[in-house]
Amino acid sequence: MTQEFSKTSSQTRWFQRVLSKVSAREGTELQQLETGHIAIRIRFNGHESNIELSGPNASYAEQKEEFSNLRKLLTELGIQEGESYSAPAPPRRGMTPMIQQARARQKREFEGWQDVWRQIRGAEKNLDVEFELKQMMDYY
Repeated sequence: MTQEFSKTSSQTRWFQRVLSKVSAREGTELQQLETGHIAIRIRFNGHESNIELSGPNASYAEQKEEFSNLRKLLTELGIQEGESYSAPAPPRRGMTPMIQQARARQKREFEGWQDVWRQIRGAEKNLDVEFELKQMMDYY
């Protein structure tokens, strides 16, 4: 038995949060398509992948599947969930200000991608909770 559930404002909020975190990352491009879908292109470590999301008006199941596909895409690009940043060993000639800036930028980018992972997981958890609540309300 399949039921259609209307979208909620929290679905839209979480979708927008995920999009804002993804778009803030270096090497990502978002494009609004005529169909209302959103195309995302991510370039990372010399690799590039594209994904198309239906948008905030998608059903629970569609959004869940799309977030899962986004997680798979990130993993394929080498952006792993839950990793800790470990800086390379300092050069023997010492840390110049340019090297320090580059490492700080690299760390911020790494932490930014981890924040994307957290937002995706949070959005998925919200979808699960909303779906369960909707089913309970329909049951009683």
